Amino acid sequence: MFEALKRIRLHVTLSAVLTLALGVVLIARPVSAVLVIAQAVGVLVIIIGVLMLVGGIASGGRSYGGIIAGAIVALIGGWVLMNPDKAATIIPMVIGVLLIAHGIQDFSLAFSMKQARGSRWVFIICFAILNIIFGVICVTSGLGVVSVGMMFVGAMLVYDGLSSMVVVHRVNAAERRFIDAEARILDDEDDLF
Repeated sequence: MFEALKRIRLHVTLSAVLTLALGVVLIARPVSAVLVIAQAVGVLVIIIGVLMLVGGIASGGRSYGGIIAGAIVALIGGWVLMNPDKAATIIPMVIGVLLIAHGIQDFSLAFSMKQARGSRWVFIICFAILNIIFGVICVTSGLGVVSVGMMFVGAMLVYDGLSSMVVVHRVNAAERRFIDAEARILDDEDDLF
């Protein structure tokens, strides 16, 4: 039983160290991490595009749509691979536009609520303003928003790594106390005979 626990603890400790290291990297170098992830996505998209292209060609050329779609997907993957910074900023920009649109919609709903003599319509205006502010932040500083997100993920990974190390340490200490207690019981029994 204890041998199995030792193997599990070794895996948990190694995993915790790697998780902690990755977390520190994401906190210290969030932009670099985002760019590497974007490049990896670019490579995956190229592979998907090439597979689609090969599938279209393998169908005897009957699947012109597959050939064209595969070529387009592969080109998009190439663009992402060559321009990871631009690709990484697109997602927050799209989210920002969505937030701004929702903020405008919320304004409209707040005034409808006011006309219907609803209470607390001012709170809805506050929500709308916050949505628009968050949207503008996403649109104007896309990579910065992603970097902050990576830093949060890094902090979560650091926590995970440290907490796993604490758990392993606690289990080791409990196991040592248990073994010591068992050894004392055996010593006491030997003294009786």
